Amino acid sequence: MPNYEKDVEEDANDFIKEMREYIEKAIADNECDFDDIKTEYGDLRDRFHEDIIDRAYSPEDAIFILQNCENEEMDGGLWEGLDWREQLSARAAYTYGNDVWIKIEEIVQELQSRIDDAEHGNESTDDLREEIAETVFDAWEQEQTVQPIEKNSQEELELLRSWRYLQNKAGWWGGYPVGSSYIDSRCGTGHGMPDIKDFVDLDHEMARKLPHIAGKRKEDVEARIKELGG
Repeated sequence: MPNYEKDVEEDANDFIKEMREYIEKAIADNECDFDDIKTEYGDLRDRFHEDIIDRAYSPEDAIFILQNCENEEMDGGLWEGLDWREQLSARAAYTYGNDVWIKIEEIVQELQSRIDDAEHGNESTDDLREEIAETVFDAWEQEQTVQPIEKNSQEELELLRSWRYLQNKAGWWGGYPVGSSYIDSRCGTGHGMPDIKDFVDLDHEMARKLPHIAGKRKEDVEARIKELGG
């Protein structure tokens, strides 16, 4: 079954990593009002809308989100005038965005607390805080690093089998080389978001855990499974 909370956290983490340069600087400068953060892409919220909110969902996918969300969007003006399918999709998109944005704020608050704690007791300078912020962000990213699986192990075989199973459910969406699958708005038009999301998550995880498989195609995975006796 899809894990909604895990999806929200992963999207939040990915966005922070992508925008780390700007968020880290805002924390180091003691200016962490997201609405004021500017990037080379525009406002941080504009980039967030493009990366996270601007997705289309099928009615089934939208219902899944609305059943599992914590911060449902209630502003009907955001989807006024759309047909019922588009309304449901838009409501789910903004709702999912609300959950991810709040998770981002929680993570950033935790990072800010770590920086404040590390700075406490030192004679603070702007340069020192910038160094502490960089160290804290580095440590946070390291905490999320996926360790490779031992080659030729039973764990490798089980992961390959799981990838094959989800790849078959994903259909043509699973045709990309290992580690390069992705989600875009078409996942919500006739392709179930949970199935596609599960596959994409596992595909990226497998590329990190099995670097010798990263970039390989389905036939290579099948050959590897046979090589391992599976």
